[in-house]
Amino acid sequence: QGKWQPTKDFNRLATDLVAPMYPEIHDLVEWIQNTEDERPLIMCEYSHAMGNSNGSLSDYWDAIRSHHGLQGGFIWDCVDQGLDPESNGEWKYGGDFGDHPNDANFCINGLVWPDRTPHPAMEEFKKLVQPLEARLVDVSSGKIEIRNRRDFLDLGDIQLEWQLEVDGRIVDQGKLEDLDAAPGASEIIELPLKKTEILMGQEVHLTLFYFLKKDCTWAEAGHPMGWDQFRISEWETQPTGNSLNLTQAPKSSLSITDQSLGVSSEKSEIEFDPASGLLKRIKFDGREILITSPRLNPWRAPTDNDGIKAWSGQEHKPLGRWLKAGIHKLDIKEQSCRVLQLDEVETIQEKLELPENNFLENVAKQVLLNLSVKHVYNCGDTQEAFVHETLWHVFPDLSLWMRNRVKIHETLEDLPRIGISLELSGSFEEFEWFGNGPHESYCDRKAGVRAGRYQSSVSDQYVPYIVPQEHGNLTDLRWMALSDGESRGLFFSSSGYFEGSVSHYPDQDLYQTPHAFELKPRQETSVYLDHMQRGLGTASCGPDTLQRYRIPAGVHHFDFFIQGSDLNEEDPGSIFRNQS
Repeated sequence: QGKWQPTKDFNRLATDLVAPMYPEIHDLVEWIQNTEDERPLIMCEYSHAMGNSNGSLSDYWDAIRSHHGLQGGFIWDCVDQGLDPESNGEWKYGGDFGDHPNDANFCINGLVWPDRTPHPAMEEFKKLVQPLEARLVDVSSGKIEIRNRRDFLDLGDIQLEWQLEVDGRIVDQGKLEDLDAAPGASEIIELPLKKTEILMGQEVHLTLFYFLKKDCTWAEAGHPMGWDQFRISEWETQPTGNSLNLTQAPKSSLSITDQSLGVSSEKSEIEFDPASGLLKRIKFDGREILITSPRLNPWRAPTDNDGIKAWSGQEHKPLGRWLKAGIHKLDIKEQSCRVLQLDEVETIQEKLELPENNFLENVAKQVLLNLSVKHVYNCGDTQEAFVHETLWHVFPDLSLWMRNRVKIHETLEDLPRIGISLELSGSFEEFEWFGNGPHESYCDRKAGVRAGRYQSSVSDQYVPYIVPQEHGNLTDLRWMALSDGESRGLFFSSSGYFEGSVSHYPDQDLYQTPHAFELKPRQETSVYLDHMQRGLGTASCGPDTLQRYRIPAGVHHFDFFIQGSDLNEEDPGSIFRNQS
């Protein structure tokens, strides 16, 4: 099937299906639009599920659902084929038993672990093939269209439950048990939606959950059958960009010397290095928070799709290109830092081509410290591979605004990520975020996640792929917050959606370790704040990440807010709205 053709008699004697192997999406669409063949197309293999994978699964299904004759395919494959001879949770693969030759971890390519625990990608697939879908028709009357995707059964066996959420908090909910749309048909339902009090900057979401009503041969009553979510922007009031409340800010002082640039208050201290401009200290409520400074980070622990670590001959894969370019070992060539007067800030903003922002215009006179910082990095044979310029603003409450301009050399056309990384002390274990969840997602694999406010821990963000690799990324983040469970917390947000993750397993440990059972968690917490991370694709045995999910060379602008706070007393959602 490697040379499948859009001709009427192609391979007709061999099969009553057209069954290509790992076709690209644009080839599927071109074929179905031009073929004279009346047979259905079912991919014999697609979306290779090796490690953290199955990028663009939703793009495949967009094509399948919008073109008659494309009938789906078979994901390769169901289960990671690892062995645990001692039954102690140490999954092993080719070469671990003295077996030669072997394919290393090329047998670890399932949607579930060997013990049948689902990978996060299984949630993506389940969402895409759920048996019904909803469309919000009219929010004022609560009208919703429910379409039955089934070919033979009506929806009488499914119960609908709904939740109305404001900033991730449930404010109303209900249940509907009388769905009855016939196979392939739709029905209109009405939910008793009532607008509640909504503050400026808060988001409103309606989420529908579908459950099995009764026990059946393959599942018990209550089994989740899918969900749909709608943002009700008609009920929201967008912020004006002038809501920073500094009237209650503590008294703070500024210290500028040749050795230090510092701002302190009764509970907090912040310090920059005047030579490099690096933020080298955050102290809150008597405890040191920062272990390593926020720095530019274009690297990630490679996925199996980026390149199979145990194999040679991977030079043509993204991992091979990245290693050759040396982006895993940035070399600082130039660094500078300058304290700005208020009238210089606008000039620097224009020079860096930073997006206009009403927020700063309205509070500029209250800023205690403005810094212009520049770091120039070489990597491999590339001079000035990355030029990272930052405009720092420190406010009286010691919150920080880090505004970034990164210029990527034209030869570095496809990067793993572009963002900032830092390390915090190990006491910060409690983790909360508002964005997509409840599990990891990526720019090309986020159909199976929904917007909400989620609580977890740093330890629970770890996804134990049998071969350690990039994991735990969160998309469409509005904010995320870490806490020590007592009185100390650190809050992160941005002017727009961002990506991010937290982990006790830094990228270098993941990259250097061949088996999950050999990994040892570090006490420190690694924090990754990303403008964007490259999509996952399926290139271990299929098409690479689509171009629109890659990070191009050129200029990128992004920003982050960082604030120390007692999250037991101050809600992260309130902090976010105060910065909007």
